[in-house]
Amino acid sequence: MAKKYDLIVVGAGPAGLMAAKTAGENGLNVALLERKKNIPEIKRACAMMWLAFKERYFGEWMRFNPKDSRLCFPKNGFSIKYDGPVKNIYAIYGHSSEGHRIRIGDCDKGREAGDPAKIAMVHDKSDLLAGLLKEVERLGVEVFSNTNVTGIEIMNDKVTVLAGNQEFAGTFVIAADGVNSLIAQKLGFNKNRKYYGMLLSRTYTMVDVEGADPNAVNFSYYGQPLPFIVALCPLAGGEGHQVMGLTMNPKIEPDLIFNRLMGEGFLQSWFKKAKKIKELAAVENLWEPIVEPYKDRVLLIGDTAWCQEAENTGSLMCGWKAGNVVTVALSEGKIGREGVEDYLRWWKDSFYNHYDYRDYIKTFEFPLLFKDEEINYLFSQIKETMPASLNAYAIFGIIGVELGKVMGKIAQERPDLIPKIQTFASASAEDLMSEAIKEGFPNR
Repeated sequence: MAKKYDLIVVGAGPAGLMAAKTAGENGLNVALLERKKNIPEIKRACAMMWLAFKERYFGEWMRFNPKDSRLCFPKNGFSIKYDGPVKNIYAIYGHSSEGHRIRIGDCDKGREAGDPAKIAMVHDKSDLLAGLLKEVERLGVEVFSNTNVTGIEIMNDKVTVLAGNQEFAGTFVIAADGVNSLIAQKLGFNKNRKYYGMLLSRTYTMVDVEGADPNAVNFSYYGQPLPFIVALCPLAGGEGHQVMGLTMNPKIEPDLIFNRLMGEGFLQSWFKKAKKIKELAAVENLWEPIVEPYKDRVLLIGDTAWCQEAENTGSLMCGWKAGNVVTVALSEGKIGREGVEDYLRWWKDSFYNHYDYRDYIKTFEFPLLFKDEEINYLFSQIKETMPASLNAYAIFGIIGVELGKVMGKIAQERPDLIPKIQTFASASAEDLMSEAIKEGFPNR
């Protein structure tokens, strides 16, 4: 017979660990289920960043307190201890295949100004997870690693989570099992959810990369016929990089294209002496967010309910809020939707209504719509340094302002690009991502 818990948390990433930690601090009887055997081990491609420090992000103004090594969320009212390395990010630099560079921020000016100018911070995600796990275990949460969840059953007085021949029964369940969530699929959330394709990524942890600023995130865009993005994110400790290859075209073999691009064109000089330390990969379905991420005493949080990624920042916020809301629901005896209404309002205010997810996926639409030579031309026209930001929902709006300043010149030199630019700005995500949607494999 399954042991009964107040709360079962599925998934031990930042969202799940934070939910379990918060509920454990509140005195709940909590079980945390995780597929990985070694929870802090990073096994999926990740840029390992906290966003964003110069602007409101998901309704929060984040701060880092180096004196006490704490990541602070003052608007939501909590902080977490983090003892690992950090590195400031001051800019995003975008590159075309021929090396034309656009600058969103200026690292030289950022380094002069120091902490007040940072737009993000890189951290060591493994250290973050290890710290949260230590707290979770100290609080008496029962942690079941190497436990692969295979199903979920809803009954009148409990929710049972199935993991092979194991059963875990709880009054509430928090699903934090990621962007390809089994719980979301089993509960039917994906049946009528808009699907935009499958993102494939291959990531190398590398050292001795030359030419990439250590305080910038560098993106290189390659358009049709081989739409591909190469992203270089500095590591928090040392001088290495997470080098990520991303594509929405399942017909492209990421390893082959990735390695080819690192050996030719302007990137060749960056990787001439580079050494691979570790390889990671990820396959992620790109969905629209879930408006109301709740059903039958199961609350979906973080990446499970958002569009592709809520980022480490948003995931921590979701875990904290969910752990507290479930605690209050149990205390008041509100075992149903009314018990989690505070979370659902917060979700809509901070996430769903705060940003248009379609602005986020423009990053992936861009190389699908434009040819490689067109990207080279457009990047060559943007000369001015743009305001610093690492807000994925605002970046293409910032670039659009600069393109607007040279649209007259573009209309004279490349009138063929004007309809494409207008389409990119106004067409639906379904139209722009039609090929990716057709080729993807949604987990409905």
